[in-house]
Amino acid sequence: MSKIVEFFDVIQSVDKLSVAEKISATAKEIGKCQRIYIQINIGNEPQKSGVPPSEFEDLYLIVKNMENIHIEGIMCIPPNEKDVSHYFLQMKELASKVGSEQLSMGMSHDYELALHYGATIVRVGSFIFGERSG
Repeated sequence: MSKIVEFFDVIQSVDKLSVAEKISATAKEIGKCQRIYIQINIGNEPQKSGVPPSEFEDLYLIVKNMENIHIEGIMCIPPNEKDVSHYFLQMKELASKVGSEQLSMGMSHDYELALHYGATIVRVGSFIFGERSG
């Protein structure tokens, strides 16, 4: 954890209190305020990381008051479905509940829809680097 906190400006994958506690302790040791995003498992998929939507607000309120951490926003990777608009809408609503202005969602194939629902960060690696092989 120490190398991650030392070298990364923002961590977009915080999904558990234990992870936030380790980040907070490490950031305190090196005199840094670590910027983070809380990752939400918006589709409740067992194979994906992220806090379940039903537990998000509780985690957010605890982490928000931790030393040496600044919650910059929330993020998700929705299920691989044809229409993910309902997931993006749910993320927008969750962000609104906690007053988060930063919303990281959407990838190369659905970034326009994500922007429509308020995404402030999209991940478009496939557009830049091409599709992954194998």
